[in-house]
Amino acid sequence: MKISTGIPGFDDVLKGGLEGGWSYLLKGEPGTGKTIFGLQFLLARDESVYISFDEVYDEVKLQAEKFGWDISNIHFVDKVKEMDVLRADPLFYDTAAEIAEFVESITGLKEIENVERSS
Repeated sequence: MKISTGIPGFDDVLKGGLEGGWSYLLKGEPGTGKTIFGLQFLLARDESVYISFDEVYDEVKLQAEKFGWDISNIHFVDKVKEMDVLRADPLFYDTAAEIAEFVESITGLKEIENVERSS
C-alpha cells in the first residue's frame, strides 16, 4: 500500500507515494531540503513525530515559519544533545551491538511508545 508524501508532484515520481510499513531515512548535505521534505510529510498526517539529530526545535520551527507552516502538532524529539553528528556519522558503526544500541535509543523513546507506522 502506498502512502502519500503530501508533497505536490513527488507522489507522481514515486508512482503513488512511499511504500507503507517501511522506515525511511533522509540524509544529505546541509541545504538539500531534508527538513522541508520531512516537515511536509509530517504535516500531511494527523499525528507525527520528528526525531532530530542535528537541528534543535527552534531551528526547525524557524524554517517551518518561513513557509507559513504551523508545526505545533508535530511531536519533536531532540537527539542533538546526545549525538554529535558533525563529528561522527551515526550510520557507520563498527559492530552490530553499536547498531542495535543506536536503534534502541530511537525505538525505546517514551515519546513514540504509542505511535503507529502508516501502512
